[in-house]
Amino acid sequence: MFFLEKFSPDVYLRKSWPRKIYVCDLGIAKIIGFSEDIGKKMENTVFLELLRRVNQNPLFTIYYWKNIHYEEVDFVVKKGGSVKQLIQVTYSSG
Repeated sequence: MFFLEKFSPDVYLRKSWPRKIYVCDLGIAKIIGFSEDIGKKMENTVFLELLRRVNQNPLFTIYYWKNIHYEEVDFVVKKGGSVKQLIQVTYSSG
């Protein structure tokens, strides 16, 4: 299992907010009943790919972001001190 922190420039806030959970193997996730939601499985797959990229380039870090109205960006990709990419994963948009 992997945990993804919520984006904040303040380290204390990053560590105190809830983290999102991703699994390393979707086959095992199905056995333990992690989620049957296709959108969540897609998001997990994107997370694993981003994690591979972080392992190749340690200057990259990934977070999620959510505001007080529960609007969310699935992934915030930073390189060094600046945000390089925002990624929203969706199976269906409506």
